[in-house]
Amino acid sequence: MYDGIIFDMDGTIWDSRETIVKAWNDELKAQGRDRGITVSELTGYMGVTMDGIAEGIFRDKKYSETKHIFDKMYERENEYLRKKGAILYPDVISTLKELKKKGYRLFIVSNCQSGYIEAFLEYYKINDYIEDIECFGNNDLPKWDNIALIIKRNNLKNPVYVGDIDNDRIAAGKAGAARKQIGTAQPQLESAIAAHGKTGHKAVLPSAAEVKQTLAGIWQFLRDVRKIRKAHGHIRIKAALHLRHHQRYAIGIGISLRRSHTGPD
Repeated sequence: MYDGIIFDMDGTIWDSRETIVKAWNDELKAQGRDRGITVSELTGYMGVTMDGIAEGIFRDKKYSETKHIFDKMYERENEYLRKKGAILYPDVISTLKELKKKGYRLFIVSNCQSGYIEAFLEYYKINDYIEDIECFGNNDLPKWDNIALIIKRNNLKNPVYVGDIDNDRIAAGKAGAARKQIGTAQPQLESAIAAHGKTGHKAVLPSAAEVKQTLAGIWQFLRDVRKIRKAHGHIRIKAALHLRHHQRYAIGIGISLRRSHTGPD
């Protein structure tokens, strides 16, 4: 059994883009700046660190030159999220509660600003279910270092990181674990399962009728959220990363909990 499940935020737990764009544009307008942000533009930056977003949006300036602008944008963003929340993926809260009830220790690591994860926890009143959090805004560290911090700080021996993009796989690997890339093709997935010593399980493709148990622990989690597949009509194999930090080993396997056209790829 996994002793901890570490979640990414954007594209994994919720879609906050509409709320963020509203907050940012309101703040830019309040500052009298002739610049607006669209959902499409923001999508390309989801999962990117704060400095990377700033330098992408204001391409002719360094982050140090625009940090004061973004500090206010993030402050308003956190305020809006605390009051309005965002688009939560189906059954996320009930799944987190059920996982906690079953004895899993739950964590969140994201490339977001300070206060962002807290806004999520506050709005949905689930502070008691998430044991520890970390983010770029707290320490200017990349995701892999913050995953490693959570692992070390909470003495985790056999955790799993659940994310939605390939950068999540990369971050988990850099956190101190070797990693194996998995695509959506069934042979690749079955090879990964076999490499972990688990055979005879059915790989899940986008058109599969159900999710079956494959790896101990993470597939228990997947069974708990299997009904999300019915709500979305389409599930893609993405990046939930099994970390064996003390053995420097990992195997990647997982799903995206959203429609194929929702959120960044």
